[in-house]
Amino acid sequence: EIVFINLILNSIQAIGDKPGIISIYVEEDKSSIKIRIEDTGKGVPEDILDRIFEPLVTNKEKGTGLGLSTCKNIIEQHGG
Repeated sequence: EIVFINLILNSIQAIGDKPGIISIYVEEDKSSIKIRIEDTGKGVPEDILDRIFEPLVTNKEKGTGLGLSTCKNIIEQHGG
């Protein structure tokens, strides 16, 4: 649950005050479910893209850089 909340909040923050879209896609096969969350926000800068899941890496002025790192850890703990 916390993963979804965090990812959707990230999308809302990325979109900001302008109109935008958040899309959630679910794919299921015999052994897994894949969930993809996309938004029309500004995206992740190229210079931090390869480190975006590391603790303390952020592109937000007031961000802690812990949200995506925490999400990744939770997902991995559950076999994702």
